[in-house]
Amino acid sequence: MLIDFFARRIVQSVLVLLGVATVVFGLMHLSGDPVRLLAPIDTTSEELATLRKAYGLDRPLVVQYWDFLTSAARGDFGTSLRSRQDALQLVFERLPATLYLSLASLGIALLTAIPLGVIAALNHNTWRDRLVMGVALIGQSMPVFWLGILLIMVFAVWLNVLPATGTRDGWRSYVLPAVTLGLYSMARTARFLRTELLDSLGQDYIRTAKAKGARPARVIWRHALRNALIPVVTLIGLDLAALLAGSVITETIFAWPGVGRLAINAIYNRDFPVLQASVMVVSTIYVVVNLIVDLLYGVLDPRIEVT
Repeated sequence: MLIDFFARRIVQSVLVLLGVATVVFGLMHLSGDPVRLLAPIDTTSEELATLRKAYGLDRPLVVQYWDFLTSAARGDFGTSLRSRQDALQLVFERLPATLYLSLASLGIALLTAIPLGVIAALNHNTWRDRLVMGVALIGQSMPVFWLGILLIMVFAVWLNVLPATGTRDGWRSYVLPAVTLGLYSMARTARFLRTELLDSLGQDYIRTAKAKGARPARVIWRHALRNALIPVVTLIGLDLAALLAGSVITETIFAWPGVGRLAINAIYNRDFPVLQASVMVVSTIYVVVNLIVDLLYGVLDPRIEVT
């Protein structure tokens, strides 16, 4: 049964990536002619036609689409129209910066969300609970671009204690972009953990553990929290994938040298190969993380049947 489930999810993942590739290819060709952007203003029509032929943009869209799919399946996205470097290699050079930032954001989110969720659940309907949930609500409602600019103004401009741009020269350069990117995940995880922990604290096995004289800390951390974290693990996996895909705004604000900023620059320059490679790499990571989460969910909780 697990093998059948895995096979179905692999097929679904491939179809998702095919859909992403189709959408990206279509939007890129609807955005305009990249040759006109690359060529000087006084370029003649004949010279433009020569450039289109050199870049393979003079062929029918169906032919270009098929060539794109077959080449992408081999990991070949062509060369950058700007730098004339391999597009996939450019993405891989920027990928570690995005991965490190996403992991730092997730780490900050978890280190903050788990204690806050436990505090809120153990102090249900008290001022502590309302305070934590109020902070979580603000965290979920605050736009990323506004939060990033606000943090730069306070900690980089007024207090001058943290760098304003992502130079990646030490842990201090990670603080502002990681907090900006991870705040939403922190808020959502804290609220979700509070709900799950409240549900676990009301179960019969918790009352049994208390009746046997187990210490309150053992009841909470070993029994209640352990079961409450099972669905949270799924949320964490999805958040990691979302952080990778959603780092575009944060990387742009903090000039972080990651894939998100590379993709934004590729959009401005209409650099089709680089943008297509960026989107496909991030989409592949997103799909793989979701697949792993689906499989781990059944491993973490044997009561769940994978169908």
